Amino acid sequence: MAARVILHVEDDDDYASLLRYYWNRSAIGDCTLHRVASANEAIDYLERALAGEQTIPALVLVDLEMHGINGLELLEWIHYNPKLSSVPAAVLSWWDEPRRIERAVRLGVGKYVSKGEDFRGIVARIEQLIPAPESVKMPIVTGQGI
Repeated sequence: MAARVILHVEDDDDYASLLRYYWNRSAIGDCTLHRVASANEAIDYLERALAGEQTIPALVLVDLEMHGINGLELLEWIHYNPKLSSVPAAVLSWWDEPRRIERAVRLGVGKYVSKGEDFRGIVARIEQLIPAPESVKMPIVTGQGI
């Protein structure tokens, strides 16, 4: 089975590098952390995924404060795209303003993870958000009798 992808949308290179460091040391089996540095790059990745050129992510992990299109606008784009609206999303941000969190929840975010936590704790919380892989269904083959 191919590795599942967690799409990490983060414009802070240092923060993304630290998260990747702890991610790589975790025991999260079949998941690859794929980082993009902006919401525009995330949209490009997701459009390529819809075209079959990339893997549809098992989870989209979004920072709220980014240059250009912000995290809430990206979440809105995902939420209103019928082919992506079922992809789970979570926020990873320093911002804990209730108004932003409420809007994110309305846009389908399942969890808000504070960047203020230690990285091992953040990785553990992300792991809890990753949906279980779909079970493989074997086709039923019927014979025509002897």
